[in-house]
Amino acid sequence: MMNKRQGSPKLLRNSLLLGLVLLFNGMQMHLAAQESPQLSHADSLVLQAHLAQVKVGNSPERAHLSAAALDSVFEYEDGASLLSMRKTLSPNKKFSIYTLEIEECGQYCNSTWYNWIHYHIGKKDFVQPLRFNCIYQIHKLEPHRYLILDKSFERPSSSEFQNCYGASMLIVNADTAILEQIPNIEKPHFRICEAVTDASEAVASLWYDRKLRALDYRFRAQYEEEDGTIKTRVCRGRMPYTRGHFGQPSELYVQD
Repeated sequence: MMNKRQGSPKLLRNSLLLGLVLLFNGMQMHLAAQESPQLSHADSLVLQAHLAQVKVGNSPERAHLSAAALDSVFEYEDGASLLSMRKTLSPNKKFSIYTLEIEECGQYCNSTWYNWIHYHIGKKDFVQPLRFNCIYQIHKLEPHRYLILDKSFERPSSSEFQNCYGASMLIVNADTAILEQIPNIEKPHFRICEAVTDASEAVASLWYDRKLRALDYRFRAQYEEEDGTIKTRVCRGRMPYTRGHFGQPSELYVQD
């Protein structure tokens, strides 16, 4: 199977991406991220270059293969295929995140998402791989500080579907982009997952309330009573944002 590591977080110069230069302008700020409805030719070239990186992976010998041979190894040896390509802009157009969704099939097919942030500071262009799943929202919280919300979908068995949602803080400084994990009670990374047998029963969601400056979430989970009875409950929580950080849930209640 294909190695899912995206490689070292060392900054990659634009020369590694076919010499493409991404230009950003001072357009009006929006409250949430914008996903490009249609990729430009330049964006498609950037994503194709990133796709080549994914296909080579951590196997330097693959870099010497022809495009046709590399495609064959990727498809038949790795059992992988490209499902989608997208570009997401930050609310203030200061950076773009390019995403590839790669599907790998064994007994069941599941997706892995590969993401790269592209940003321009002064006369320099920076490109850096970042670990996210499918990004669906970016919110600008403070100068250089952004909230990234992502999601993933898996099918661990023939009768079960799993939906997961995660939140991370992205800090874009002068020459690097740093991911700051948002803790969730005793866990180092904020992530909620919900397993259901019918996809229509899913209630899991994660969103940022701009008025309250808080991260809200809900998901359905199973728990066991003292008598061994298995019951289902809906968990809800809210994490307030103050002084540059999200705190522990300010309220948490369950609904049977």
